[in-house]
Amino acid sequence: MNTNKIRNLSLSLLGLVFISGIIGLYGEGEEKPKITLGKKVEGCQRFETIRISGNDYILTKSYNYKPLVYNYKEGKLLTLPTIEQIDGIAKPINITSSGAQRQADYSGAKLRGEHFSYYQKNPVYYDGENSVAGILLNKKGYEKVSEPKCSCEDTAKFIEKYQRYYCYTCKEYVAEKTYIEESFTQYYVHIDLKTKKVLWQAKLGNEDKYLGMLGVDPQREYLYYTTQLYISSKEVKSSGKTELRRLNLKTHKVELVTKISFPIREKGKVPPSYGTHYYISPDFKFAIFWEYDELHDIKNRKGYLNAPGAQAVAVDLKNNTQFSFDYTPVAYGRFYNEETGEFFVENYQTGEFFKVDMAEKKLKLIKNLGKGHFTFVLSPKKKFVYAFSKSIIDVYSWPSMDRVEQIKYDSLFPGVNILLVVEKMFVSSNGEFALMGIFKNDGAKWSSTDLDGGFQILHFGG
Repeated sequence: MNTNKIRNLSLSLLGLVFISGIIGLYGEGEEKPKITLGKKVEGCQRFETIRISGNDYILTKSYNYKPLVYNYKEGKLLTLPTIEQIDGIAKPINITSSGAQRQADYSGAKLRGEHFSYYQKNPVYYDGENSVAGILLNKKGYEKVSEPKCSCEDTAKFIEKYQRYYCYTCKEYVAEKTYIEESFTQYYVHIDLKTKKVLWQAKLGNEDKYLGMLGVDPQREYLYYTTQLYISSKEVKSSGKTELRRLNLKTHKVELVTKISFPIREKGKVPPSYGTHYYISPDFKFAIFWEYDELHDIKNRKGYLNAPGAQAVAVDLKNNTQFSFDYTPVAYGRFYNEETGEFFVENYQTGEFFKVDMAEKKLKLIKNLGKGHFTFVLSPKKKFVYAFSKSIIDVYSWPSMDRVEQIKYDSLFPGVNILLVVEKMFVSSNGEFALMGIFKNDGAKWSSTDLDGGFQILHFGG
């Protein structure tokens, strides 16, 4: 028989075997994995990833506070009143001068404790039925804490015109940061959307710059949030301490849920983006906090953090218990199975797929899925797990985690083949839908989404 005919016949049979193998994965009438494009929502900014009122509402996030809420059920984009429109919120002073006089006016306001700005002003709660919303305000203020001293120890003289202190010996102004300190105070403000008035407000903390918002529980009783753990520019090591707190939306009081401890880390011995990350389950029964780390030696699984390596703390919110355990670096892709109360996570650099074993209080390796997944979606009927990477969307059967299909980005977004970066996504608590930014298609080999242009809704089958 002709050699070429044998080769062609072999390839044909191989193709038939491959095709029949894929078809054989699904029984007659059995639902297959599928992603369909939903609505494209434009005219808003970055979407927030905190849990709010189940899957009904999606909050937007904006540094300039363009306060929008998307009603998923009705497909409507709702506008909240701005800070300036709300009666009862303190407004920063309005300095209208320019040039050197403007700088002098700001310096004087800082000295008198009159100047402040809002470092964060983001919507964190929305209840359309009762026409109320909640805003996180992070107030950045200034206070004179000491008498100005020149570097030469000579007495500095106050210059009225410029509202600054000047040293005639050194012939320079004393740096404001040596006698004026910044401070941050975080507030939750509950507003009436009809009257645009503050109903009540509560102080959340005096943390350095940020609080991490986890969301409002399904019963709308508590707003959960956490203090942040990182090494600031002023520190040489971390404190190793953070807290999980909640604001009681009925009593308006802050309650400590639990204190969380991590190893004290020294600057220079941590990855550049060191800090604690966090996740809370949609049913608010489970929370996990972990140290971010990266592998600099993938073969030997060595990260920057050592003695010990990256740590995590799992919190059982139902029973108010917690435990610490060794965690995996670059823990990007993750999901929670509400039916079983299990949390799963993948190492982005190695592809190792783990389960947090609540009984044995450790991270248990399930299998290796191949590196590069940054978002996982457990489908609504718990049949499939969709795993997003920069080059492809892998689909796995659940709970075996055997790969059954691959979906190309080009089939959803024509012209998009490879993603430039790990894209930000928001996954609904029931796995019904997810959000991505809107893809730009400029003909380049690499594509990325524009988070400031709105978002695209994706729906998942299975």
